[in-house]
Amino acid sequence: MNRNTIKELLETHDFEELFCEHLGWEVPEQRAPFSVRISGGQAVTLQPIAHKRGFLALHCPDMFDAATRAKIDTAVARNMREHLIIFTAGEGRQRWHWTRRTPGQPLSRKEHEYLPRQPMLLIEKIGYLEVPLDEEDQVDLVDVLDRVKNALDIDRVTKRFYERFKKEHDAFLAFIEGIADM
Repeated sequence: MNRNTIKELLETHDFEELFCEHLGWEVPEQRAPFSVRISGGQAVTLQPIAHKRGFLALHCPDMFDAATRAKIDTAVARNMREHLIIFTAGEGRQRWHWTRRTPGQPLSRKEHEYLPRQPMLLIEKIGYLEVPLDEEDQVDLVDVLDRVKNALDIDRVTKRFYERFKKEHDAFLAFIEGIADM
């Protein structure tokens, strides 16, 4: 993937091109914006941007506070369990919101902020969402969920980092000789 192209698409909020032209997702069958109602009767409009094997990516052109984003996610989940919502605001600000749903565990909402002056972290994560053409026939919803988890589940990323760090640390300690413990 071309990082400069992805950065440009993120900054212009052209998520449909990002997902459908660069990540191998499909254009949703239902492309019309729709509204969900949250507590207090407030209607929030969402735009379907892409889907893959029952997982839907949505765009919300408003940036709400965390509690309202969670209510919107809950309202969307009533009709489409597996989804990602990208909330946007002026100047390229974005919050990518995904909820990990693990049976027998509480919901775990994951959010990743994109700021135009700090794009690389999200761009790296977006790479995990790609479905290459040669894998298209083997991909199912479970595979898409795994890709989303690898991209957006910070707990897994952190765990992987510390596992690798411990391995490197242990190898380094075994390498050091002649220094007394204090």
